[in-house]
Amino acid sequence: SLCHLDPSDASSGSAGNEPSKDSGRSEDSGISRENRSPGDNTSTARPVTSTRFISTSELRRSMSGRETAQKKVNNSLNNHWTEIMIGGVITLNFVLIILETDSRALYPGRGLGTRPGWLVYLDLICLAIFGAELALRIFADGRKFHRKRWNVLDAVIVAIGVSDLILSLTGIET
Repeated sequence: SLCHLDPSDASSGSAGNEPSKDSGRSEDSGISRENRSPGDNTSTARPVTSTRFISTSELRRSMSGRETAQKKVNNSLNNHWTEIMIGGVITLNFVLIILETDSRALYPGRGLGTRPGWLVYLDLICLAIFGAELALRIFADGRKFHRKRWNVLDAVIVAIGVSDLILSLTGIET
């Protein structure tokens, strides 16, 4: 076995303090010679400190299932293609707002009934996509969600969209 013998321990010559050949521990105290101070024959142990680097696979194994899912969702949301898709939905929603504004300008006083059906459905699809993205961000970021200003802005925009939808379903014009 690997054992470090202190010169002071070897010179004492007592059989009780000699390390056993199979364990590297002293027979009288059960404390490893490596944990003793140099020249110390007492049974007081020094704390063992070691630096061990954890591999990525070990880190993944040590994370809970929820943490792993949060990391995967966060990576998916921050993916280049996901950001392009959400950017496309934002652009589509922008065009829909322009078309809705034109529809209201062409037919003043008629309220929301002047919007074509396809415009209403596309608006609902955009709101559903934004709501799903917001829910995924809340899940992925957890308690840190509110620390990112873009997340707060997204939450306010989705809340305004949902309130507009509720008001339009009740017949109140916005």
